[in-house]
Parts: sequence; structure tokens; C-alpha cells
Amino acid sequence: MSRVDRHDSVLVVIDAQPAFIAQTSMNDHERAAASATLERLIWFAGLAADLDVPVVLVQDGAERNGDSDERLLGRLPKDTRLLEKDTFSAAEQPDVQRAIASTGRGTLVLAGFE
Repeated sequence: MSRVDRHDSVLVVIDAQPAFIAQTSMNDHERAAASATLERLIWFAGLAADLDVPVVLVQDGAERNGDSDERLLGRLPKDTRLLEKDTFSAAEQPDVQRAIASTGRGTLVLAGFE
């Protein structure tokens, strides 16, 4: 028995944007860890596409923080919903709640930054 059922899962990727990956306040170790996390997100996105797991991509203020990483965008399923959030918490954003609910999936796999 698997721990996560792909038929009941939705991947929610949050804030995979340049400003969160390479902050000026980060030291070299933190930047390396953020880069490694981004590589895992890209892998997860491809896995979600291969397994027909829906993805909701949430980004925070693209005009300030840049768009989500191009490599990540290239690996996402074609029907991925891209949403902008204007609150710190994606969970408090009604359109994010609706996008997740519209998948009909009950297991959220959360990944990203902040």
C-alpha cells in the first residue's frame, strides 16, 4: 500500500521564484540548499506530469520577485493553474482554495519556498 495515492493527490508549488531562491541575505550554504530545493521541485513537476497528478502553481508578486523558474514551468503538466497570491499565506487566498478544490483531490503535496 502506498503512502500517497497519486489519484487523490495534487501538487501545490509555492514561490519558486528568483527572489526566494537567491536572496541577498543568504549565505553560500543557504543558496546551495535553495538551489537543491529548486532542482527537487523541477523533478517533482516532471513526476506529477508523468503520473497525471494535477499541479497548482502559486507565485508571489512576479513584478517584485520574478516569474516562477523557467525550468520548472517547462516540466509542469499542460493544464497547471498558475495563480498570483497577494497574501503571505496561499491557504488564505480564495482562488488558490478554489483551484485546489476543483481538482477533486484530497491529498495536498506542498512544496516550495516561504
